[in-house]
Amino acid sequence: MTKQQDEWGPWIEHDGSPNPCPGMWVDTIDRLGQREEGMSDEFCETHDMSNCWDWSSPDFWGVQIIRYRIRRPRGMEVLDKVLADLPQKVDA
Repeated sequence: MTKQQDEWGPWIEHDGSPNPCPGMWVDTIDRLGQREEGMSDEFCETHDMSNCWDWSSPDFWGVQIIRYRIRRPRGMEVLDKVLADLPQKVDA
């Protein structure tokens, strides 16, 4: 894996439901193919939209996020290494 891949989780197809990752740093792609990165809770506000996650919301208008990925916490790489070094459990 490259450093870029290590920093992000997998791409997830968004189904138009309410914000699936509140409080997380996300990389998004909208229906027009534009890519944005930012806090999921603040993403719509920075674009002057009332809601860009929940397409069924009565106050929805504008951009529809169709794909997103979540940034992994920086300490996750360290944790992954620690877990990889743990001895395998042997059943008696």
